[in-house]
Amino acid sequence: MKLRRGFVSNSSTTSFLIYGICMDGADISKRLSDKGLIKMEEDEESYDLYECENLFPGYEITSCPDTDDYFIGPSWDSIGDDETGREFREKIEKKFKELLGDDITCSTYQEAWRDG
Repeated sequence: MKLRRGFVSNSSTTSFLIYGICMDGADISKRLSDKGLIKMEEDEESYDLYECENLFPGYEITSCPDTDDYFIGPSWDSIGDDETGREFREKIEKKFKELLGDDITCSTYQEAWRDG
């Protein structure tokens, strides 16, 4: 799993291309808690999603600067040599629906931020 907790110290730009979700961290936390996949304290609004790497093996977890949103999903370069794009997307969508609910919609996210 690749964790991106901030900007690389010797670079002013970070970017990624994933297939997955972009959701509010509190919403993700509530859904995972409701399914018993994480244990939140009663006074917690959201859980540190970087601690959920075991639920999203091989996925990137990236917090969005200036919002409470998180991007979660595997990089497109992780598609298998013998896997079609459709198979890749269906596998990812199935995983998110199992973890977060049937109303989850996945998409390709390409983002870049410049520091400074």
